[in-house]
Amino acid sequence: MQKEAAFKLMFCAGWVYRMARRHAHDNGARFTQLMILTDLKLLGKLSPKDIADIEQVRRPTISAAIRDMEADGLVKCSPDPDDGRGTIVEITKKGRTLVQTQGDGLADTVAELIGDMPNSSLRKLNSGLGALQDRLLSQLDRNE
Repeated sequence: MQKEAAFKLMFCAGWVYRMARRHAHDNGARFTQLMILTDLKLLGKLSPKDIADIEQVRRPTISAAIRDMEADGLVKCSPDPDDGRGTIVEITKKGRTLVQTQGDGLADTVAELIGDMPNSSLRKLNSGLGALQDRLLSQLDRNE
């Protein structure tokens, strides 16, 4: 049963991932930036290393994205109070607005996929996804 659920989740997650990339592109946003901004919105201030670890990309890729986002006013960088050589990145109001706008649009698109699913199924789906989200967030806490 777990393996069957895992395969279904992988299929659905892949589908939503591709939809999110297309949605971002169609609306003039960069998907990588949206992923980073979402991390910052959900998790708070992070170092570039933390962001690279979460997104599972190389640090130079994240550094370039952060520079672009800072120039666009989407994030603010400041010295790490614990290590003056390091940097801490936080999302700005403009960045939060972009995440909210893009997220609302993508949620509308995904909601269309869900369609007229019965409320009882939606409650089960929401409960299962909430439990999975909690497990994923706890994995982040353990990896720090």
